[in-house]
Amino acid sequence: DLTWSIASYQVTFIKGGMEEAPMTIQGGAFSEALKNKIRNATPGTIILFQGIRATSLAGPRTLTDITLRIR
Repeated sequence: DLTWSIASYQVTFIKGGMEEAPMTIQGGAFSEALKNKIRNATPGTIILFQGIRATSLAGPRTLTDITLRIR
């Protein structure tokens, strides 16, 4: 079994059709700033997780993007 760790990722919020500047996060944990933005997201907000980089003994990988829409 391989253990994978998230090295970094970018998060972009899209509100009312306006894309905010992406946040770059190092490591797999959510920063406090990101947690607060998610908590305060209003219905219709789209949250994009992109450039997700994971590492293991098998080497680095870029994972599939994740898109969330707040309802």
